[in-house]
Amino acid sequence: MTHLRYKDYQGAVTFVDGTLLIQILHIDDYVTTQSDDARSVQAAFEELVDDYIQTCIEQNKEPSKPFKGSFNVRIAPDVHRAVAMRAIESGMSMNSWIEKALSQEVSREVAMKRWSNASYMAKLFDTSKPFAYSKWHSETVDIEVSRDPVLATRAFSVWN
Repeated sequence: MTHLRYKDYQGAVTFVDGTLLIQILHIDDYVTTQSDDARSVQAAFEELVDDYIQTCIEQNKEPSKPFKGSFNVRIAPDVHRAVAMRAIESGMSMNSWIEKALSQEVSREVAMKRWSNASYMAKLFDTSKPFAYSKWHSETVDIEVSRDPVLATRAFSVWN
């Protein structure tokens, strides 16, 4: 399954009976379209979202917002207790503590995705620049991947 994004909406593409099925995710309505060409999927998704919003306006209906900022999570009682205790120890509400923990996990996942990106790694370990040092050399490099600047330190052995 391939995921798409446009105007704060997320979509999914699945292959069904020789056709690419495109669906808007995380809304109350079931909105889909089809495509026979993989190159046109993003454009078809954008048209689908725009059409969904326009149809809602024409029907005097508020378009579903993909995320409202709240959701229910079922967790084990011992985890619930541990979260409540950690939140109080941190001087935070449980909601704030959980939001912080989730934000940190999302940031970690994004960073891990960057590290697995071949172009990111090529920029990070680009050794085409000459070095004035012998033996070991390290430097901090500022690189940009997907418009997100990242500071990274690289170290390598340089042989004379």
